[in-house]
Amino acid sequence: MEPTYVRVGESRKRVTLTVTRRSERPHIVRAWATFKPNKVSPIQEINKVELHTGLCETVASSIPPHSDPYWLAVEVLRDTGAGWTRSISRQCDDVEVPHSFEFNEIALDITYS
Repeated sequence: MEPTYVRVGESRKRVTLTVTRRSERPHIVRAWATFKPNKVSPIQEINKVELHTGLCETVASSIPPHSDPYWLAVEVLRDTGAGWTRSISRQCDDVEVPHSFEFNEIALDITYS
C-alpha cells in the first residue's frame, strides 16, 4: 500500500506536521520528504519524522527547508489490538501543503511555518 503524497511547492519554507489522536488506540504517523514519488524511478528519501500521540494529545514535528520542490510521503499506522495496520486517507485528489487530513480517528494538519 502506497503512502499518501502531499506536494510541497514552497520548499524553501519549513513544513510542520501536527497530529491529534481522537482514539483510545495508539497511532504512529510517519512522514518523509521524497523527490520522485513514482514507481519507475528510485526514490530519494530525506528528513524522516515519526510522531506518537497520547489519547486526545496533539504533537508536532517539522521538516526543514530544501532548495528544490519535493513531495511529503505520509503514512499512518493504527494499533487494532491484533496488530498494526496502515490507515488510508479519505483524500482522493492530488493535494498540496497546506492541507488537513482525516484518517481513522486521527487528524493531521500539514502547514508551512
